Order: sequence, then structure tokens, then C-alpha cells
Amino acid sequence: MNNQAFVSVIQPYKTLLLTSIALVAFAANSVLCRMALSGGLNSAIDANSFTFIRLLTGAITLGILHWIFYRPQPTLATQLAEPHNQSSSVKPSFVSRVYQYLSALMLLMYAWFFSVGYLFLDTGTGALILFGAVQVTMIMCAILQGHKPTLIEMSGIFLAFMGLAYLIWPSLTEPTFSGFILMSLSGVAWGMYSVLGKHRAAQPLNSSSVLTTNFIHFGRAVVGMLVVMVILYLYPLIYQQAEFIELRISQQGIWLAAMSGIFASGLGYAIWYAALTGLQATQAASVQLSVPLLAAVGGLIFMQEQITLHLLMSGSIILAGIAIVILFKPK
Repeated sequence: MNNQAFVSVIQPYKTLLLTSIALVAFAANSVLCRMALSGGLNSAIDANSFTFIRLLTGAITLGILHWIFYRPQPTLATQLAEPHNQSSSVKPSFVSRVYQYLSALMLLMYAWFFSVGYLFLDTGTGALILFGAVQVTMIMCAILQGHKPTLIEMSGIFLAFMGLAYLIWPSLTEPTFSGFILMSLSGVAWGMYSVLGKHRAAQPLNSSSVLTTNFIHFGRAVVGMLVVMVILYLYPLIYQQAEFIELRISQQGIWLAAMSGIFASGLGYAIWYAALTGLQATQAASVQLSVPLLAAVGGLIFMQEQITLHLLMSGSIILAGIAIVILFKPK
């Protein structure tokens, strides 16, 4: 068996392994966040600090990965041509720069609302709301961009919305409804981040541009989160409401946030991009249906959270509706 035949044989198993690791990493984000933030005022870290450390360590991880795998190997010819290349480089257009900063803003909103939302929600419920909001946002963006949904697609969208309504109905007047709103905003932001990055779909997903772009977005989101924290922590000092925002950082909280940034975000996203080279678009969307279930199982194992019948029923309705849209999408 030659090398090419051997590669073709192991490729499906490689894709399966990478996909499985990436999905576990996505679910781990929810578990790690809940582990860090559960306990209210006795939590290991506050939501803002968790978000900042997660984004910072994620940016560092993506930067290191880019440097390791895609750092340029200069030759005499490239060194001699470098001044010419720099002078002839094309500056990004105004629209391109707007998209870049908007992507960083969406990433910041996703990470921040994700953390704050988990102050009110358990692991499985938060992941289900997040995933549902992401998929619904991307479906709605496709419709706004001219895609005409079929009757069966509209039925799937309606079913998903009914599942979300059933999920939140008992808690419309409870604090958990605030968590639903925050996690939904997080999902919308991540969906928009994905849509804004779709223009790169024509490029190889394992190319250096993907890691570089996400590294830049993470870096800008870190700066944005730092600004947010300065504003939030100065507000109580100015208006003498120190109890409104409390800074809490412990060694355990730092480790959990760093693990979320390094493994579940930085490495997780990089592995997911590698897995996408062996997945069709429908397959990539379908396998993500398992993330809320994995997160719920993680919450059960690490947080002793209960998987209720209400969560299972509403989750089944939501995921069934999304699956209908994905699997019956016109070719």
C-alpha cells in the first residue's frame, strides 16, 4: 500500500478523532465556565475576569500555534524581495476593516454574555440556548441574504422556536430568564461572528490565514474586554456602589479560565478547523447537535447538576427542528 492509499484509508478516522475532540472542547467551555462561576459571591472568579483571561489565553494560544505551524521560512530571494513586497502591499479596504472590527466586537459579546449568562443557568440549559441561538441566527442571516426557505425548512425553524419557548416558559418571571436573554445574545453574537467569517470559506481551512485572523480577533476582543472592565469597576467607585461589581480572582478561577482559553477555545477552534477539511457543510452542522448533550453530561459529572425531563424534552424539540433545517436543506 502506497502512502497516498494509506492516507485515504486513515483520513475518515482522523476526521472522526479531530471532530470528537473539538466537540468535547466546545462542551468543555460550558463546563469550565460553570465550574468557575457557580457559587454566586463565593465563586472562584467573577464573570468579567473569567472572560478576560479566557480571551487573553485564547489569543496567546492561537498566536503560538500560528508561529509553530505557519511561521515563514525566509530565503535569500524572499529577503531581497521583502522591501518591494512591503511597498506594494495592498491595504485593506474600509469595508474590510469594518468587518474585522465588527468580528472582534461579536467575539467579545459572545464571550462576555456567555460568562455572565452562566451566572443564572446550569451547564446543559446554557449550552442548549447558546447552540439554538447560533443556529437560528445563521439560518435567519441566510434568509435575509436571499435564501428562500422551503416549507419543510420553515417547519423546522418553527419547531425550534417552539422548543425554545417551551424551555423558557416556566422561568419567564424568574432570574433564569435573565440568563436566557444573556445566553441568547451570546449565541446571536457567535452566529454573527461565524457569518462574518464565511467569506473565508473559499480558502483552505487549515491555512495560516484562518489562525492569523482568529488570533487578531481574539487580540482585539482582549483590548475591548479590558476597556469594559475598567468602565465597570470605575462605575461603583464613582457612584459609591461598590457592591454592584465585585472583583474576585482566585488561583482556581484563573486556572479554569486559562483552561477554557487554551484548550477549549484556542486549541479547540484550531482542531475544529482541521476537522472541517474532512467534513461536508451539512455534516459539520449536524455533528454540533451533540454539543448541548455533551455539556449536560459534563455538568452532571463535574457539577452534579440534574438532567431534568423538561430539559430533555425541550432540547429534543429544538435539536429536531434544527436537524430538519440542516438535513433537508436544498442542494
